[in-house]
Amino acid sequence: MKKVFLGLCGLAFAALLSGCCMKHQWVEATCTEAKHCEICAKTEGSPLGHKWKEATCTTPEICELCGKVRKEAPGHQWVDRTMEKPKTCSVCGETEGSPITCTELVLHKINPRDYDSQMFSVDTMAFFNLEEGVIRIFDYEENELASIDLNPNHREGRTYDYTSVWSEQNNNMMIFTTDLDEDKNCTICIYNQRGELLGKFTEKVDVPDGQILQMRRTVDERYARFYASGASGLHGVTPTLCIDYVDMVVADVNAGSETKWYNAKKFSRVIQMPYCDNKYNLAISTDGTKVLYVHSKYYSVQAEYADASRFNMSGLALVSEKGGTYDLVDTDLNIIAKGLLDAKYADWGGAYIFTLWQKDGSLKFYKIQ
Repeated sequence: MKKVFLGLCGLAFAALLSGCCMKHQWVEATCTEAKHCEICAKTEGSPLGHKWKEATCTTPEICELCGKVRKEAPGHQWVDRTMEKPKTCSVCGETEGSPITCTELVLHKINPRDYDSQMFSVDTMAFFNLEEGVIRIFDYEENELASIDLNPNHREGRTYDYTSVWSEQNNNMMIFTTDLDEDKNCTICIYNQRGELLGKFTEKVDVPDGQILQMRRTVDERYARFYASGASGLHGVTPTLCIDYVDMVVADVNAGSETKWYNAKKFSRVIQMPYCDNKYNLAISTDGTKVLYVHSKYYSVQAEYADASRFNMSGLALVSEKGGTYDLVDTDLNIIAKGLLDAKYADWGGAYIFTLWQKDGSLKFYKIQ
């Protein structure tokens, strides 16, 4: 009986084995594994292998079957915008933004010839007349918003000065004025782009006879440094006064980060430029015949022109190799548009705008962005 039972068990086990071979539980092939039975591991055919889809600028190289990533998206290869084309990827052709545009801003009520200089903000225009001792501020509809008297006490001779700067912190214009009396007390006023008074100080200053006090430099978007200056425009390398125009208090004359200042014998003036990735300052040669872009920290000469403007908020500047004709350059000093404008003199006017003195003596404004 025992032998019969064992024999029956053997037959049953053999039947089970025979049934599995007749009914495999197949798992379909994948990229890395062949089709196989999940019970007995028998295989059939080969793995499918990956089916790679090439990467684009924004998508990785990926297997269309299993989703495995072999190479991450490389990103766009941007080519800077020009007058004809917007910023464009050289690989896929995708664009960003718009081409550079140059349009003339025509003034109907204001005669720029009545003023020595001007500066543009996001929403206002400031015109400066040193002889009359006045600053007039207008909106873009040419409505007068403010008139600032630089010589309220009507002193003889020029005892006053102004400086307009672009404040990255406020993303707008700030105006600093100084007025020195006979006892060397200097009244300093700080205005915003609409001519509204932000702060006023009266300080005793050490200024040689016959000189005035000028705000010549801002540091760390916080400190305004004032220097004694003569009629020639040359000034010392040691500041006379420093004002913290964020907290509106008088600060230590050397407040702010220390940077290597320029050699007064090498340049007659250096102007800081905020919109060139902090690469350069603009410098005037001592004889006034050259305009230079100098290293912002070490003041080594990076480029030399007959004339050049500061960079505007779009990171663009106008440069002239020999005078008369101006090329448009980017912050790498690559020429974007050659012979863009003809003029005797060019400068940055503020929010995207350049000002140019034309060969006939007229002043024109161009919005380049």
